[in-house]
Amino acid sequence: MHTRLLGAAALALALWGSPAHAQETRDIAPDALPAAVVGAVNTYLMALQLPDVNAAAAKALPVLGGSLLESTGAKLRTPVERFGLPKDHAHVAEYHVPARITHAQVNGTQADGDGAARVEGTWYKLWIGRKDGNTELAAPITVILQADGSAKLVTAVGTL
Repeated sequence: MHTRLLGAAALALALWGSPAHAQETRDIAPDALPAAVVGAVNTYLMALQLPDVNAAAAKALPVLGGSLLESTGAKLRTPVERFGLPKDHAHVAEYHVPARITHAQVNGTQADGDGAARVEGTWYKLWIGRKDGNTELAAPITVILQADGSAKLVTAVGTL
């Protein structure tokens, strides 16, 4: 009996760790990114340029999703509203708008968030370049491209 269980467990681990089940992150050329992914990032950056942080939040909301929003999908989560978005709003002037994407990765299909805020699709991680003369590192932003073609920023708000 124990031998069967151990054999079944070993088989399950072998299959689970096989390449067919692994999510592989790979670099892609920034100019090969889907237009919706780049568009979502640029919409976010342009919204952040508005003088009022509340107006910026309202303008950015359509391109935000996943764990950045409450499960209703209609409102930013409190930490994003109080800390992450205001930090990005304060620092957006340091970045190229529209975005100069310095590096990009894709990592298969993933999901983020819950309820109406849940998004699922191809996960892209982009690094946004700072303006010339600024030697600090580029900022990472994660975007999910959904099956319907829409793109949502899902993490890294507050990293600009």
